Amino acid sequence: MTPLAELLVLLLSPAVPLLLAVATMIRPAASTLQRAAPWAALPGLATGLSMSPGIAATVPWVLQGSEFGLDHTGRTFLVFSAAIWLAAGMAARAWIADRPGRFWSYFLLVMSGSLGLIIARDMLGFYLFFTVMSFASYGLVAHRRNQRARHAGSVYVTFVLAADMMIYAAMVLIARETGGDLLFETARGVLSDAPDRDLVMTLLVVGFGVKVGLLGIHVTLPLMYGAAPTPAGVVLAGVLTGAGLLGWLRLLPLEAGAVPEWGRLLMAAGAAAAFYGALVGLTQREPRVVLAYSSISQMGIMTVGVGGAVGAPGGGGALLSAVSLYALHHGFAKAALFLGAGVAERVSPRHRPLVSVGLVVAALALTGAPLTTGMLAKETLKEALAAASLPWSQPVKLALPWMSFATTLVLARFLWVAWPDVARGGRPGAGPVVAWVGLLVLTVSAAWLWPMDMAPELWRAAVLWETSWPVLLGASVSAAAVLAVRRRARPFAAWRVVPPGDVLVVMTAVAAVLVRGWLAVARRGLPAAGRAARNWLRLLLRPPWSRAAAAAEAWLAAWPVALTLLLGGIVTFWLLLLW
Repeated sequence: MTPLAELLVLLLSPAVPLLLAVATMIRPAASTLQRAAPWAALPGLATGLSMSPGIAATVPWVLQGSEFGLDHTGRTFLVFSAAIWLAAGMAARAWIADRPGRFWSYFLLVMSGSLGLIIARDMLGFYLFFTVMSFASYGLVAHRRNQRARHAGSVYVTFVLAADMMIYAAMVLIARETGGDLLFETARGVLSDAPDRDLVMTLLVVGFGVKVGLLGIHVTLPLMYGAAPTPAGVVLAGVLTGAGLLGWLRLLPLEAGAVPEWGRLLMAAGAAAAFYGALVGLTQREPRVVLAYSSISQMGIMTVGVGGAVGAPGGGGALLSAVSLYALHHGFAKAALFLGAGVAERVSPRHRPLVSVGLVVAALALTGAPLTTGMLAKETLKEALAAASLPWSQPVKLALPWMSFATTLVLARFLWVAWPDVARGGRPGAGPVVAWVGLLVLTVSAAWLWPMDMAPELWRAAVLWETSWPVLLGASVSAAAVLAVRRRARPFAAWRVVPPGDVLVVMTAVAAVLVRGWLAVARRGLPAAGRAARNWLRLLLRPPWSRAAAAAEAWLAAWPVALTLLLGGIVTFWLLLLW
């Protein structure tokens, strides 16, 4: 295959869903195109499975010469992301009946952004696709347009705006050090010795940490998972968190030189998130919110791996491969659990045992039970951490089994709260069931089939015991809690459910106090200004103006107008940037 042909094949991954997103706004052809929308992920899946790593090609007329390619990490992310998009699209065809045109337009835009950032090999192309994915995701989060969805969407957009500005600022500082060379390899090479290294690292860690669910800025994940429709939640859980992780892997100095202080900080933050996410997840009553906190916990484990790669004295090549493998395993397992929860809500009582078995299989894989893909991913990560010769690797090695124990507890909680939903009755549809079964097959097999830099010894008795006892202990504690509840002992009756978003409640309360204080000062100190503002408000609320404002608001709220303005704003921003 010629370089031009390789480039065209690569660009099909984001181009097909982007063109379909624009075409779905054409009303005469909208219904036909919506039926084809789920299959827009097929070019990306075929590219990831068929093309060998090492491909790179430059497009000189796009964004000042953007480069696209596929390395081993990109291929891993492209395969699991495209497969999850395909499964979510199959479910959406059966389950999305409310405003399908609006849903599919945003669905395809997010798909285009998430697949495009994977094949980008420079900062400018990556940021363009990342921005499209981030802002278009609002349409999926707020699709239901109820109070919960709008609240989740507003919180999400607030965090995304701040995160995107941080990422952009970090890339500008990096470009200043590279002399305008925007390739990832060059960026990683200069960052460890850059004068503004700590500032840039802070911006990158926090900016991408919003997607990853980094502890302290993780509040969007529980709100998004709980508010979004199930097909949208599948990609939010399985793909979008991976996009933030990929941003870290692309830009943080994993191979160019050790940054030990940042390595220790990321490993500590990851370990804290692993336990915190599981602990708060135990207090939740909604299956999807429990999965959100499970994602925070699992992404914490991957953050430990990223921290090890950042602080490794000899570079983090093996850890990079191990984290990518873990992302593959987590993406499939979490998507299978999320879609399985949606199937459970609609299945008939007759099929309850089959759904229950599927949920347990995916949950066992995520806990790292013996001879599952979770065991393979965690052992690979543990051996890569040991091979990196980190001075603080021993405490991490001791903590990893307890992370598996915490994961077992939170997934047992998920099974407990999801179990009653299985008996509601109904028909989930053939498409979602086929998609769910496909995700389950990939959950139990994909990681075993994927090439690895190192193959851990999984059959040794010590390894089998080390991966067994956390799951057995977690299962035993969970079973004891279930028995206690059924006997009405209720040992956790004093526990109150932590609101989804947890620390956001504290942030909101502090903000409310500050606002009330400012209003009190303003009312006492600026009475004349207050009266003038009220007079202007009364003038604006008179019938002619209020009717015009209502009409303008209704026009702007129409999804074709909003989507067109979003695309136009992004294109205008990039044209001004390039000019």
